[in-house]
Amino acid sequence: MKDFLGEGGNAGALSEGLNLLPVKNESCCADMTLTHRLIGVAVCFALGLILNFFSMFAITGLFLGKPTMFAILYTLGNIVSLSGYKYL
Repeated sequence: MKDFLGEGGNAGALSEGLNLLPVKNESCCADMTLTHRLIGVAVCFALGLILNFFSMFAITGLFLGKPTMFAILYTLGNIVSLSGYKYL
């Protein structure tokens, strides 16, 4: 039983027999701490909300036939908000 749990002299036999892959942190921000990652997520989310908020001021352009500013601000706000999750 000790050999099965890896406590005996043959500890690597279980992992070799199951062909387990080593766990790697392949995140784009592998060197960042959890605190830094959460700050990055919060900042990106806040910037995205600000851009979305400013797009609401440009919504009148939709009714006047000029939706460009609304579309740009709204799209960038969503992209920035969602890109913050790359830090996790």
